[in-house]
Amino acid sequence: MYLRILLSLQHNMTGLKKKSKTEITTFYMKLIALLVDECADWLKTIDG
Repeated sequence: MYLRILLSLQHNMTGLKKKSKTEITTFYMKLIALLVDECADWLKTIDG
């Protein structure tokens, strides 16, 4: 699962320098949302 995320990020970042400010902002907002979802799933697995 994490490999898929890393490969997706690598693919999306290759053309980042050619993107507009809006596209870059959108990319980072999607990245943050993805990380939050992954952290939430991970926290569910912790016994507590």
